Amino acid sequence: MKVLITGGTGFVGSQIVKKLLNRGDEVNVLTRNVPRAAMKLGAGPDYFKWDPLNEAAPEEAFKGVDAVINLMGENISDGRWDDAHKKRIYDSRIIGTQNLVTTLNNSSVKSFIST
Repeated sequence: MKVLITGGTGFVGSQIVKKLLNRGDEVNVLTRNVPRAAMKLGAGPDYFKWDPLNEAAPEEAFKGVDAVINLMGENISDGRWDDAHKKRIYDSRIIGTQNLVTTLNNSSVKSFIST
């Protein structure tokens, strides 16, 4: 199985990536920072640079993908929940997911899991 994941460097996402790779699945990771993601997750996944707030997800990341797991979002425990932080939390989930779905709708992906 080939799985595309957003939020793959987060607490939950990094564990899912590890489990998928250990069972022999192929993993594509959409990330804002490829070098940082590669340092955290290692050489197993394929990485694709993506700015989720400003563009649709790159089509090449969806090639051959069977399922998408969407875990992206601003860290909710990182700092005080002032108005600016709440906006970043909201935008990272709503706008980011809308931009992900724009590309997803034009793909042949069969399964989509979003938190």
